[in-house]
Amino acid sequence: MDNNKVAERMTELTKRMMDSISDLQKINDRTVQELTKQQLEAAEGFITAGARQLKDLSSAKTIQEAVSTQADIATNLGKMMVENAKRTMDVLTQGQSELKDLIEKNITKLVEEAKAGLE
Repeated sequence: MDNNKVAERMTELTKRMMDSISDLQKINDRTVQELTKQQLEAAEGFITAGARQLKDLSSAKTIQEAVSTQADIATNLGKMMVENAKRTMDVLTQGQSELKDLIEKNITKLVEEAKAGLE
């Protein structure tokens, strides 16, 4: 290979690598945005549920009603926490899948092409 072809090949590989890095950043940005959105929604849900449950607790007229309300609060909080964890894992799993696809499709191919171009 002459110097011009090597330079062209290196320029092409560099551009494609930069495109892959840009794609990686887009995946990371989307994942962080989704996690932030999900966490804000979860926080809003916890605050709303907490206010509603405090209202229910304050209207309890007997110890038995208060204990029953506390049990309901604990049950609902547990359900909300499990749902939040599931949603968080869904977002992270999606990001992981996208990263895996990016690596398999782009970066591995670029490395192979770069090695082949140097031989």
